[in-house]
Amino acid sequence: MTPLRTIGEALRSAREAQGKSLDDAAVATRIRPSYLEALEEEQFGELGGSVYAKGFLRSYAGYLGVDPAPLLEAYRAQETPEAPLFEHAPRAIGGLKPGRGGRSWLAVAIVCVSIILLVSLWGLLRPAPDPGDTQPAFVTTPARTTGAGSKAGAAARPAPATTARQAARDVTVTLHYAGASWTRVTADGRVAFEGTPGPRQRRTFTARRSLELVLGYPAGVSLTVNGKDLGVADRSGDIWRHTFTPKSS
Repeated sequence: MTPLRTIGEALRSAREAQGKSLDDAAVATRIRPSYLEALEEEQFGELGGSVYAKGFLRSYAGYLGVDPAPLLEAYRAQETPEAPLFEHAPRAIGGLKPGRGGRSWLAVAIVCVSIILLVSLWGLLRPAPDPGDTQPAFVTTPARTTGAGSKAGAAARPAPATTARQAARDVTVTLHYAGASWTRVTADGRVAFEGTPGPRQRRTFTARRSLELVLGYPAGVSLTVNGKDLGVADRSGDIWRHTFTPKSS
């Protein structure tokens, strides 16, 4: 097979060869026709960023039976890199002249030493806290009981809070798919899943600190977060993005 020249040409040719319209592809992939047209026209700036563009490109190519790997490689090759945070070195560093470099660093060292001395002096001169203002640590001593009284005391004793604390350390999100939806899940800063599950599928993800969820067709996905059913993510049909934490409910 002769390789096609552009990403858009590869997608459009594959779709037309199968006799499918953009509307047909939109229904199957749950991606808006305008986004699919933007892919074929290589108007990637209309897709909301490189993350969405690569996700839509992978889903659309998979639907058409086209290997997405070379298309993604071509996209990365033409992707415009983000502008650097600093165009020039800061004056405090880049503007030093060779003749004055020693004096500048000496001034910086003097300032640092002065700060350290001031902090140490404040620690020495700060008044000591009043012992009466300090609250004692909470200590409980179990009462001695015998016979039936010991059973009653054991029953009245509150359950340890370790179970509740343990449960609050993680966040668990379960996705129930009523229709195909492109999905990207990032758990604690790392991509845990990216793909397009089909109808009647269920996916569960767990994170320690945060779980970021991006849905291409949120109207077809129901959420259960930390055991609580939240229903459909969003019925508007737009791209939906949300971050969950262990305190989410």
